Amino acid sequence: MARLVDPGARLPAWPFRSTEGQVDICEYNEFSDDEFASALKVLAHAHGDERISLVVVDPDPEEYHIRDHGHFPCFTVPTAEIEASYWDAVSFEPNDDPGAAILYADAFAIFGDSGRWSVWGQRDWEVVVVHADGLTRPWTEGADLFVSPEDAVARFVQPALAGSRWSQEDADRFVARMSDPQAR
Repeated sequence: MARLVDPGARLPAWPFRSTEGQVDICEYNEFSDDEFASALKVLAHAHGDERISLVVVDPDPEEYHIRDHGHFPCFTVPTAEIEASYWDAVSFEPNDDPGAAILYADAFAIFGDSGRWSVWGQRDWEVVVVHADGLTRPWTEGADLFVSPEDAVARFVQPALAGSRWSQEDADRFVARMSDPQAR
């Protein structure tokens, strides 16, 4: 995971190690949806992945999940089983504690074993960012999930951060980084 994303980064900073490639953005709550699982399967298949993995980076896995719940918040699913297993994995409640489910994580990363793509999800910004190499993006075809960086700011980010940490400067940096590899 650490070779693909910076687990200490938080938006509007660029959370991916590579600055090359394309991004697709969807609303945070969509990451647990069947449509997102279908897009993940296409993404993994397009890159030749045998499996995908998800790791929670916030709350701190050791300080919160292991200490308080005896569980490290991660999973690996074979690509062929994503649509059948993904929901069970993100909604799993260790020790029957709903608060420990991955579904409620503040930040997470998803990646395939090819190392050619990764996903960054951050709850306070209400976005999930898919970062992948290549110019074609078959996972977006037929999926009504993904929006432009500008739409993400208007529809998800600004309402989520309004009245707290919202700043136009942060929004502008986010749009620039998501839109232009030179700004990353």
